[in-house]
Amino acid sequence: MKMNLFKPKDVISQQLLSYLLLEHPQTEDGKLPPASFFAEKFSVSIVTIREILKTMESTGILSMHHGRGIFLNHGDTIFLEMFETRILIESHCSRLAALNLNEEGALKLQELAALLEEATHSGNMELYTDADFMFHMKIAGISGNLVLERTLRNIRIFLYVLQQETNRTLLESREKSLVEHKEILSSILNKDPDNAEVAMKKHLEKTMSLWKNL
Repeated sequence: MKMNLFKPKDVISQQLLSYLLLEHPQTEDGKLPPASFFAEKFSVSIVTIREILKTMESTGILSMHHGRGIFLNHGDTIFLEMFETRILIESHCSRLAALNLNEEGALKLQELAALLEEATHSGNMELYTDADFMFHMKIAGISGNLVLERTLRNIRIFLYVLQQETNRTLLESREKSLVEHKEILSSILNKDPDNAEVAMKKHLEKTMSLWKNL
């Protein structure tokens, strides 16, 4: 089962990030080729690439300096900071979701939790990663705070690349993660904002710890 999670531009963003982190030769100062190089490489317009680079700059992945060029920031530090930001946003979104939950939101969260369980037991990593993404983004949507939801989506588009690798590498952590997702779900369904916030924070802190040790 393949979910269409991302717009075409988001997919190019992920491909570009993967290329920068895994394939592009690293220079001492982190300087990257011009936007035209990436437009040609990924067969998209220069306008699209510039929009993607702007989004990357807004999340701290790279810096653009007029007259000097584009520079990749230190990957590990940036992604840790993005993950820390994710923890702050999602913990509060979980609190708001518990307060603002409606019937449609409850049913969708239960459906996504069931997909997570199916993927965990079947070992389907693609389904697991996609269901996890949708579960967390649905909570942000239920929160009712559009700014938090959009900010989180921008962060998670880029963290998705790393999450795929984490899920493939740390197979034994999936069962524990499933239990944590059920705790988050239960707190939100019970409309318990305090426990929902704590459960999400604990889950994401454990996930970040696993990722740091990869």
